[in-house]
Amino acid sequence: QIKQLITQSKTTWNDVAGMADTKSAIKTAYFEALAKKPPKVEINGARGILLYGPPGTGKTLLAAATAGSLDATFFSAKASDMLSKWFGESTQKVSALFKVARKLSPSVIFMDEIEALAISRTENANSANLQVVSTMLAELDGLDFKDKDPFVLSIGATNVPWMLDTGILRRFPKRIYVPLPDCELRRAIFE
Repeated sequence: QIKQLITQSKTTWNDVAGMADTKSAIKTAYFEALAKKPPKVEINGARGILLYGPPGTGKTLLAAATAGSLDATFFSAKASDMLSKWFGESTQKVSALFKVARKLSPSVIFMDEIEALAISRTENANSANLQVVSTMLAELDGLDFKDKDPFVLSIGATNVPWMLDTGILRRFPKRIYVPLPDCELRRAIFE
Protein backbone atom coordinates (compact mmCIF):
# COMPACT_ATOMS: atom_id res chain seq x y z
CA GLN A 1 0.00 0.00 0.00
CA ILE A 2 2.83 2.40 0.82
CA LYS A 3 4.53 1.86 -2.53
CA GLN A 4 1.34 3.11 -4.19
CA LEU A 5 2.06 6.53 -2.63
CA ILE A 6 5.37 6.81 -4.50
CA THR A 7 5.62 9.16 -7.42
CA GLN A 8 8.68 10.46 -9.17
CA SER A 9 8.16 14.20 -9.22
CA LYS A 10 9.09 15.92 -12.46
CA THR A 11 8.12 19.29 -11.00
CA THR A 12 11.01 21.72 -10.60
CA TRP A 13 11.38 25.16 -9.08
CA ASN A 14 10.89 26.66 -12.55
CA ASP A 15 7.34 25.25 -12.55
CA VAL A 16 6.48 27.29 -9.45
CA ALA A 17 5.64 30.87 -10.38
CA GLY A 18 6.84 33.64 -8.10
CA MET A 19 7.05 32.93 -4.35
CA ALA A 20 10.77 33.69 -4.28
CA ASP A 21 10.88 34.11 -0.48
CA THR A 22 8.97 30.87 0.14
CA LYS A 23 11.11 28.88 -2.31
CA SER A 24 14.28 30.34 -0.81
CA ALA A 25 13.20 29.35 2.73
CA ILE A 26 12.51 25.76 1.61
CA LYS A 27 15.81 25.49 -0.26
CA THR A 28 17.72 26.83 2.73
CA ALA A 29 16.02 24.30 5.01
CA TYR A 30 16.93 21.27 2.94
CA PHE A 31 20.44 22.51 2.11
CA GLU A 32 21.08 22.77 5.85
CA ALA A 33 19.79 19.22 6.29
CA LEU A 34 21.95 17.89 3.44
CA ALA A 35 25.13 19.73 4.43
CA LYS A 36 28.03 17.62 5.70
CA LYS A 37 28.94 18.62 9.22
CA PRO A 38 32.57 19.04 10.23
CA PRO A 39 33.70 16.57 12.92
CA LYS A 40 32.59 17.42 16.47
CA VAL A 41 30.11 20.07 15.26
CA GLU A 42 26.64 19.56 16.71
CA ILE A 43 24.51 21.37 14.12
CA ASN A 44 21.51 19.51 12.81
CA GLY A 45 19.70 20.71 9.74
CA ALA A 46 15.92 20.64 9.80
CA ARG A 47 14.53 17.44 8.30
CA GLY A 48 11.01 18.57 9.02
CA ILE A 49 9.35 21.44 7.16
CA LEU A 50 5.81 22.58 7.91
CA LEU A 51 4.07 24.51 5.14
CA TYR A 52 1.03 26.35 6.43
CA GLY A 53 -1.38 28.86 5.08
CA PRO A 54 -4.75 29.21 3.37
CA PRO A 55 -6.00 26.41 1.10
CA GLY A 56 -5.08 26.53 -2.57
CA THR A 57 -1.82 28.46 -2.22
CA GLY A 58 0.47 25.80 -3.73
CA LYS A 59 1.76 23.83 -0.74
CA THR A 60 1.53 20.53 -2.64
CA LEU A 61 3.27 22.05 -5.67
CA LEU A 62 6.10 23.32 -3.45
CA ALA A 63 6.56 19.85 -1.93
CA ALA A 64 6.64 18.27 -5.41
CA ALA A 65 9.19 20.84 -6.58
CA THR A 66 11.35 20.06 -3.53
CA ALA A 67 11.36 16.34 -4.37
CA GLY A 68 11.91 17.05 -8.07
CA SER A 69 14.84 19.35 -7.41
CA LEU A 70 16.47 16.77 -5.13
CA ASP A 71 15.71 13.90 -7.55
CA ALA A 72 14.27 12.15 -4.49
CA THR A 73 11.61 9.49 -4.12
CA PHE A 74 8.39 11.43 -3.48
CA PHE A 75 5.76 10.01 -1.14
CA SER A 76 2.50 11.93 -1.31
CA ALA A 77 0.63 10.73 1.79
CA LYS A 78 -2.81 12.18 2.36
CA ALA A 79 -4.52 11.63 5.70
CA SER A 80 -7.13 9.49 3.94
CA ASP A 81 -4.35 7.16 2.73
CA MET A 82 -2.92 6.74 6.21
CA LEU A 83 -6.00 6.50 8.42
CA SER A 84 -7.89 3.25 8.80
CA LYS A 85 -11.03 2.17 10.59
CA TRP A 86 -9.17 -0.86 11.97
CA PHE A 87 -7.47 -0.33 15.32
CA GLY A 88 -3.68 -0.30 14.96
CA GLU A 89 -3.60 -0.26 11.16
CA SER A 90 -2.97 3.49 10.95
CA THR A 91 0.15 3.21 13.11
CA GLN A 92 1.38 0.33 10.94
CA LYS A 93 0.91 2.46 7.83
CA VAL A 94 2.84 5.38 9.36
CA SER A 95 5.71 3.08 10.36
CA ALA A 96 5.73 1.41 6.94
CA LEU A 97 5.80 4.80 5.21
CA PHE A 98 8.96 5.87 7.02
CA LYS A 99 10.57 2.44 6.65
CA VAL A 100 10.10 2.43 2.87
CA ALA A 101 11.22 6.08 2.65
CA ARG A 102 14.46 5.27 4.49
CA LYS A 103 15.03 2.28 2.24
CA LEU A 104 14.55 4.38 -0.93
CA SER A 105 16.40 7.48 0.33
CA PRO A 106 16.88 10.21 -0.56
CA SER A 107 13.16 10.61 0.00
CA VAL A 108 10.63 13.36 0.55
CA ILE A 109 7.51 12.46 2.51
CA PHE A 110 4.71 14.94 1.95
CA MET A 111 1.87 14.68 4.47
CA ASP A 112 -1.05 16.77 3.30
CA GLU A 113 -3.63 17.74 5.93
CA ILE A 114 -1.23 16.60 8.63
CA GLU A 115 -3.58 17.86 11.33
CA ALA A 116 -5.83 14.83 10.66
CA LEU A 117 -2.93 12.52 11.57
CA ALA A 118 -1.34 14.55 14.34
CA ILE A 119 -4.20 16.23 16.16
CA SER A 120 -3.36 17.67 19.56
CA ARG A 121 -3.27 15.14 22.41
CA THR A 122 -6.01 16.39 24.70
CA GLU A 123 -8.49 14.79 27.02
CA ASN A 124 -10.84 14.48 23.99
CA ALA A 125 -8.41 12.39 21.94
CA ASN A 126 -9.13 8.69 21.64
CA SER A 127 -6.52 5.97 22.04
CA ALA A 128 -6.25 5.37 18.28
CA ASN A 129 -5.35 9.06 17.73
CA LEU A 130 -2.81 8.91 20.55
CA GLN A 131 -1.14 5.86 19.01
CA VAL A 132 -0.84 7.54 15.61
CA VAL A 133 0.67 10.68 17.17
CA SER A 134 3.11 8.61 19.25
CA THR A 135 4.18 6.60 16.21
CA MET A 136 4.66 9.76 14.15
CA LEU A 137 6.78 11.31 16.90
CA ALA A 138 9.02 8.25 17.02
CA GLU A 139 9.33 8.03 13.23
CA LEU A 140 10.04 11.73 12.78
CA ASP A 141 12.79 11.45 15.39
CA GLY A 142 14.28 8.47 13.58
CA LEU A 143 16.45 7.55 16.59
CA ASP A 144 17.02 3.99 15.36
CA PHE A 145 18.58 5.34 12.16
CA LYS A 146 20.72 8.25 13.39
CA ASP A 147 23.99 6.39 12.75
CA LYS A 148 22.99 5.21 9.25
CA ASP A 149 21.62 8.66 8.40
CA PRO A 150 19.37 7.98 5.39
CA PHE A 151 18.11 11.30 4.05
CA VAL A 152 14.36 11.57 4.55
CA LEU A 153 12.83 15.03 4.43
CA SER A 154 9.36 15.25 5.98
CA ILE A 155 7.09 18.02 4.73
CA GLY A 156 3.76 18.59 6.40
CA ALA A 157 1.04 20.86 5.06
CA THR A 158 -1.86 22.32 6.98
CA ASN A 159 -4.39 25.12 6.91
CA VAL A 160 -4.82 24.95 10.69
CA PRO A 161 -1.40 24.71 12.41
CA TRP A 162 -2.91 25.52 15.81
CA MET A 163 -4.65 22.10 15.77
CA LEU A 164 -1.34 20.19 15.60
CA ASP A 165 0.12 18.43 18.61
CA THR A 166 2.93 20.44 20.21
CA GLY A 167 5.29 17.46 20.01
CA ILE A 168 4.66 17.20 16.27
CA LEU A 169 5.24 20.95 15.87
CA ARG A 170 8.66 20.55 17.51
CA ARG A 171 9.56 17.90 14.90
CA PHE A 172 8.93 20.51 12.19
CA PRO A 173 11.40 23.23 13.23
CA LYS A 174 11.19 25.00 9.86
CA ARG A 175 7.73 26.51 9.57
CA ILE A 176 7.07 28.34 6.35
CA TYR A 177 3.99 30.43 5.68
CA VAL A 178 2.62 30.09 2.15
CA PRO A 179 0.58 33.26 1.55
CA LEU A 180 -2.28 34.03 -0.77
CA PRO A 181 -1.01 35.34 -4.11
CA ASP A 182 -0.57 39.08 -4.40
CA CYS A 183 -0.93 40.98 -7.71
CA GLU A 184 2.66 40.26 -8.76
CA LEU A 185 2.31 36.52 -8.07
CA ARG A 186 -1.02 36.32 -9.92
CA ARG A 187 0.61 37.95 -12.94
CA ALA A 188 3.49 35.41 -12.77
CA ILE A 189 0.99 32.52 -12.57
CA PHE A 190 -0.86 33.76 -15.66
CA GLU A 191 2.39 34.22 -17.55
